[in-house]
Amino acid sequence: MSGYIFSAAGHGQYDPNGQVDPPVADVGAHNREVEQIELAIWETQPDRAIAYISDQPIDRRGSRTSTHEFSTWLGTRIGYGEITGQYRGFWSSTILCVRCRGTNGAVYIGRFGKDGGTAVRLRKITSRS
Repeated sequence: MSGYIFSAAGHGQYDPNGQVDPPVADVGAHNREVEQIELAIWETQPDRAIAYISDQPIDRRGSRTSTHEFSTWLGTRIGYGEITGQYRGFWSSTILCVRCRGTNGAVYIGRFGKDGGTAVRLRKITSRS
């Protein structure tokens, strides 16, 4: 099974490996199946994960920081957190650092290019003994 499939009207279907051939009959069902597998893995508190951060902060009463929602590609919430810093990357792009408390009980940190989308590579914080 491939990852999520994006269907571009008039251009075909694409997954992380490129164009899907032969096309999948029901892209929605395929993507829901991929998400169920992803959520099952998420519950095991993986060391690394990919999430998507909301563009706008969500309203959390009493919070002193701007809280963002983290979700799967289909929009199922898997955590919430905040932007903890930023720095300039290559070609004057802005890189944002984030901290996320997952619905699985683990805490993750990560970063993403503000100018290049909302996908965040997360890494679990482990305690040091």
